[in-house]
Amino acid sequence: ESFVRKKHGDLVTPSIGVQGIYVASDETYHGAKDIANKYNTTMHTHLSETRKEVYDYASSHSGQRPVEHLSSIDFLDDRLIAAHCAFVTMREVRQLEKADVKVSWNSISNCKLGTGGMPPVPEMIDHGITVSLGTDSNGSNNSLNMFEMMKFSSLLLKSARWDPSVISAQKILDMATRDAAASLRRKDIGILKEGNLADITMIDTRRPNLIPANQENIVQGIVYSANPSNVDTVIVNGRILKRRKRLLRKLPETKKDNMI
Repeated sequence: ESFVRKKHGDLVTPSIGVQGIYVASDETYHGAKDIANKYNTTMHTHLSETRKEVYDYASSHSGQRPVEHLSSIDFLDDRLIAAHCAFVTMREVRQLEKADVKVSWNSISNCKLGTGGMPPVPEMIDHGITVSLGTDSNGSNNSLNMFEMMKFSSLLLKSARWDPSVISAQKILDMATRDAAASLRRKDIGILKEGNLADITMIDTRRPNLIPANQENIVQGIVYSANPSNVDTVIVNGRILKRRKRLLRKLPETKKDNMI
């Protein structure tokens, strides 16, 4: 709570995190929600990430599943970003919808860890749930590459559902931008429009992997063909950090003790 009270500048917004139902008590969840309400900030928790998590919990709680339990103790609400949700039922999807919980889809992390599950993304979208893309940590997704996240997530879902039209490139791009902003309860980022913060990534469409680029195919190009080498300029909160593929500020020097 002391960290949340401190001022952290424009680029740091504290959030309340609870590891997961497999280690946290109801008291911890209630305490987290109280702090989030007190300081008007978001919450985050891992939820139904693995089959073992779900069935271990259900077997020791009279069949009640993690989402069902968090719903029963009134933890679920519109401040919550639930990571993974790879093993949820349609009953649980409706509970997430009712509470306006936001879901972070971490497809690469789930696959690297071999969890074997995937959130029912099309059904979540149909129920009005905001789904964003998450990389998880470098422990389970080494590159933390959002271009890679977009392409992999789209292809994985299309293959799993045997349907190339199950999700559009535009929706995947939205998940990485405007839906991510909505998950953070931010209306001043995620969309390029007058009055919003200038958080912009400019892409060089002249590189061979994006040719030909035009208004009709640019979204598909970004999702399925682009990679970090295409990034020409990066602007964060109106400050240009990278221009013409060159960083405009020096990175902190690495101590020799930390070098291999």
